[in-house]
Amino acid sequence: MPHRCTLPPSDCQLDTGHPGPCSPFPRRSFLVPHAPLIVHVWLHRPTGAAGVSHIRRLPQGWPTAAHGERLMEATHSLPYRREDPWSPRTPSDIEEVLQAFGWRTISRAAAARTLTGKFTVPRPEWGSGIIHSAEPDDVTWLVTEFEAVAFAVRQPAQVSGRPAATPHSGRPLIRHTGYGRVLVLCPAGHLVQSVLLTDWSGSQLAVRCADPDFTVDCDGSSG
Repeated sequence: MPHRCTLPPSDCQLDTGHPGPCSPFPRRSFLVPHAPLIVHVWLHRPTGAAGVSHIRRLPQGWPTAAHGERLMEATHSLPYRREDPWSPRTPSDIEEVLQAFGWRTISRAAAARTLTGKFTVPRPEWGSGIIHSAEPDDVTWLVTEFEAVAFAVRQPAQVSGRPAATPHSGRPLIRHTGYGRVLVLCPAGHLVQSVLLTDWSGSQLAVRCADPDFTVDCDGSSG
């Protein structure tokens, strides 16, 4: 009987219950070329934490935000009193980071059209969900009291006028960001993996990247 994965999403980057060997390393970011065509983006307004999530299918076929990864660390602690300050971070800050990885946010109507066919996008009267079939064209971020959510897609390579992608393989480049993450890049500067700064020191990945014989590869796409 073939092996089927029982690891939680935090330990295996492949789909839950996949057959065959697991893939806990390297952990590929959702924002690399192998990522889905569309992701769900969120901002927790009180703390400023933000992230992206896979979109998975509910039993009735509806799309829902599933497991994801942190994109930006919190700038503020969770407020417990009315006078406690909230993070000044805005959706524009999240979009700036997404664009650096070759992604862009789209209107909620465009997201509904993108998901139609792959999922059963519910009608508004069917109940709550992350999106419905009558979304407006002029709204990108849905902002509530405690969160702001949006959808993002990869920017087409032709927008930048770059030639067709070619694979890159070699020693990794390590970059420390200003938002609490360490980026492992291919020799051409494309994102291979994104790791929390607090998890980097002493990690298996840090040790491997320090090994002069260790290499990474990507398919050559930056978006």
